[in-house]
Amino acid sequence: MFNNHTSWSVWRTEYREGLAEMLGVIVQLTLGCSANLSVLAAGNGNPNTLNWAWGFATMIAIYVSGGISGAHLNPTLTVTLWFYRGFPKRKMPEFFAGQFLGAFIAPFIAYGVYYAAIHNYIATNGEAGIVGSFVTNPGHDYVGQATAFFNEFVGTVFLVITIMALGDDQNAPPGAGMNSFIVGLVITALTFAFSFNTGMALNPVRDFGPRLALLCLGYGGDLFTDPYWFYGPFAASLCGAFVGAGVYDFMIFTGGGKCRVSSSALVTSMLLTRICRITNQLPMGPHQTCCHQEQEQVGYEIAFEEEGESGLVKKSSLQITLNVKCISFQARRL
Repeated sequence: MFNNHTSWSVWRTEYREGLAEMLGVIVQLTLGCSANLSVLAAGNGNPNTLNWAWGFATMIAIYVSGGISGAHLNPTLTVTLWFYRGFPKRKMPEFFAGQFLGAFIAPFIAYGVYYAAIHNYIATNGEAGIVGSFVTNPGHDYVGQATAFFNEFVGTVFLVITIMALGDDQNAPPGAGMNSFIVGLVITALTFAFSFNTGMALNPVRDFGPRLALLCLGYGGDLFTDPYWFYGPFAASLCGAFVGAGVYDFMIFTGGGKCRVSSSALVTSMLLTRICRITNQLPMGPHQTCCHQEQEQVGYEIAFEEEGESGLVKKSSLQITLNVKCISFQARRL
């Protein structure tokens, strides 16, 4: 499995970020939906437990996948980061596939864990509570479409503003590894604030994946007859994400950001430039050669940070010792 020459390892390397997104979403939704079912089955459980459970579930999911993919866990966040922060468009299909597939798998796991409790609950209370443990919906008759849309919209605005702030090193970014914990607390606060009206999705896959899973499990009924599944988790969250990022950029963001080293070519360019400075012959154009009169040993260490799209920072260093006399290289814009 760990041999990089096997078919699986090659495939895993190629799609590692999408797999990380899928695993992160599986962890998040399995824990969240299981917490919903736990409180429902207990009968007298504390509803506030769910707010904390979803926050911690998100935190754990970010710790699981953040170092690999940035832990978007949300297609609207992926689209927003592409539009506002230059996330590569070629990676978007892979991220979307991982997020939706993870959201489809997770409900089956939670359903299997609570299978006995679910059927015991249905025997005396019906299916409505079970469906509500997996998907979001307007929770009261007086919550109309406009209220439900605005609820999801405002919640997503605040979520994305916070994520943009965490990734802005010109603001007050937390230390490495703290972003996961902070985003978990943000989700808890947002759930306290916005779950009453709709259950708070803020994420298309959070609602759509479990709906498809319930459909496969035989809970057809009205899963897709109420248009909320589209105008709430899809339309409202996408609009909210774009507005939230736009508001942050308009009012605060100045374009600063941590250096993102994603190519060995960038590190090599830095190294060669530094070596040529040491030899006092810094080349100024392409296809240049810098030489020293005598061969000498050059020790050099490059320290750099790589920031995932969710703001998670990985610190690395590269230590190189070379025997240098002449170096030829071609300068190229990366």
